[in-house]
Amino acid sequence: MKKTLSLLLVLLLVFACLAMMGASCGKNPSGDNGGNNNNQGTTGGNGSGTGEGGKDDGGNTPPTIVPGETVESDVECVNSAWTDSELVIMNINDWSQKRELTAGGRAYVSGRNDYTVESAHATNQLLKKVIQRNSDAAAYANVSLAYSYTAETSGWGSAYQTIGENIASGVSGMPDVYYDSVYDMVAASIKGYFLNVLGNEYYHGADETPAAGYNRDYMDVMTFSTKAEYLIASDYSVDISRSFFVLPVNMNILTEKAGLVVDDRTGDLVIDVDDFFDVIDKEDWTWDFIAQLCEAVKVESAPGEYDITGGIVGMAIDGKAGLAAAGLCYASELQIITRTIDEVTGEYVYTYETEGAALSSVAVPLANSIKLTDGFVLNMSDNGYSSSTEAIANAFSEGHALIGNVILLGAIEQDVYRSMWDEENDRLGFVCAPMPLYHKGTADAWTYHTVVHNLAKVFGVVTTVKRTEGKLDRILAFLDYASTHSTEILDEFYQWTILYDAANGDEHNVRYLTNMKSKMEYNLDKTVDDALGCVGSDYFTSEQSFYANTWHKLLRDGEKGTADDGFGIGAGIVGLYTGLYEVKQNAVVALQQRFVEVSK
Repeated sequence: MKKTLSLLLVLLLVFACLAMMGASCGKNPSGDNGGNNNNQGTTGGNGSGTGEGGKDDGGNTPPTIVPGETVESDVECVNSAWTDSELVIMNINDWSQKRELTAGGRAYVSGRNDYTVESAHATNQLLKKVIQRNSDAAAYANVSLAYSYTAETSGWGSAYQTIGENIASGVSGMPDVYYDSVYDMVAASIKGYFLNVLGNEYYHGADETPAAGYNRDYMDVMTFSTKAEYLIASDYSVDISRSFFVLPVNMNILTEKAGLVVDDRTGDLVIDVDDFFDVIDKEDWTWDFIAQLCEAVKVESAPGEYDITGGIVGMAIDGKAGLAAAGLCYASELQIITRTIDEVTGEYVYTYETEGAALSSVAVPLANSIKLTDGFVLNMSDNGYSSSTEAIANAFSEGHALIGNVILLGAIEQDVYRSMWDEENDRLGFVCAPMPLYHKGTADAWTYHTVVHNLAKVFGVVTTVKRTEGKLDRILAFLDYASTHSTEILDEFYQWTILYDAANGDEHNVRYLTNMKSKMEYNLDKTVDDALGCVGSDYFTSEQSFYANTWHKLLRDGEKGTADDGFGIGAGIVGLYTGLYEVKQNAVVALQQRFVEVSK
């Protein structure tokens, strides 16, 4: 178990950061490569025992501080009055690096390349641009940047609690800025842990014409008030473009089985993979078609059995993962909540549809398609989410599944997918297909839904920053510069690391993934429902705990919450919906009132 530094040592490191990074406005001198420190940061709020220096009475321990690597910058400080450098500590949560988003914060935000094998796939050229961007942004705001890294144990659904504990502790050396998953960051904003950035002269993400580089649509989805904005989404966060749903298709199986799954759609008198891609291009890529695929390619692993341990299944999906269920639910035309603006108060009004028809439009066709074949397999690992997801990825790589789960794009950076590109050994790789339609689309328009999952990461500035006069201005100047000067980094990452490295420059991957990135969507229903699920205990009685379940979990599990239905609930979801939507409606009103009150 890793030992944490005492407060004295942390303060020494802080002073070292200041000395190393310089204190003059306008020039950011070159420093030692502090980014090559392999020290794993720790989270506050989980300390134990007594008598250890640096802990407060609550057991909080400041995280290990790692100086950011710097290079010379010619950028001038935006405010000549900022003559003394201000230390800014940013906390990066990379807990998901072994699942979907490999080391994104370390490589693409702080410029470190020392944590996982997969992070080595970030090119040195790209890392140098990240470090230069950071140095320029630091010079622009005259700040000295240092990092702490959240331990992997503080992951999905618990990071927002750690943020609150760190703020409440009052211990010096805690982070000023958090970079974490939208799921936890929205919950933290509802709890009042972040500062409202609207109206600050150095923040240009909410101008009448937002500055280039800001992701205005995503930020609008993440706020519950027209008068408050706590979270910053921009090109500074590469993770947003790595976080949309895709279906990976095994090209070895597709090439071998093409004649079983498609007709000669292209009219060249040959049935091959081109006919399969014509299915996607002509928007015949539906769940009904996938059911036909599953039935056509399935091969028994044992007499009468189909699973990922042998043989071939059409599609393997993690039957316990919320992520896979979210892809099935929200990467669709689903719209349960309508958001309008009250003419009197000027605030948002959230209204749930009353009959469950929207959710049924997803649940019924999905259940009907699944029932058509036993080549659609739910992998139900007893060892939990991570092992089940990894088992499917391995089986997909080894040729036991045509479609290997619902994944986020960033997963293809992992070596288990990269290993599939090896023509010398007849390994033909994979293609990232869009999420299928529930109802056939039109051939002349791209109607597939490229929905960004709330594992995507964004930035928030903690409330304790306001204790230091002018510090919020400095931080927002830094974030503003970084947000508006990261497009080149994002484009290079996507072109090289994703399209031509992880996806091997395959023409279909390049075409589909370029199209998907240009049409990313941010789902209001998922963001609101995740907020209720994450902080729902504040708005539901113990008897109503079931109502905090998110729509995608209900789609997956049914009423019992035991996964017995396995996405097969179908029309039964209507009765389930009508029994609970009103309670959720009231909870959203309470949640929004809390959000608005916090913002005052």
